[in-house]
Amino acid sequence: MSSTCYVRCSGLHLSNNKLRENLYLLFSEYGEVIKITIQSGKDTLAWVAMSDEQEAQLASYSLNNTRFFNQVLSVQLSNKNTKNII
Repeated sequence: MSSTCYVRCSGLHLSNNKLRENLYLLFSEYGEVIKITIQSGKDTLAWVAMSDEQEAQLASYSLNNTRFFNQVLSVQLSNKNTKNII
């Protein structure tokens, strides 16, 4: 079963494709990234599905409160595990 990281960042001005590519590069240092879902708005929100819970925990611990394109990322484990990845 995979596990998902919830990512929030205010003030990012990147296209969804550029953001997806850069989040993939950032999170793939901690394990296998399965899927990235992005919701744009005042705060940019993303859900990064990792292949297992340990990878997601390591990524969330390591990346929380880090700088990303001169903005601070908030990274937490999602409340629910990801069961189905399409």
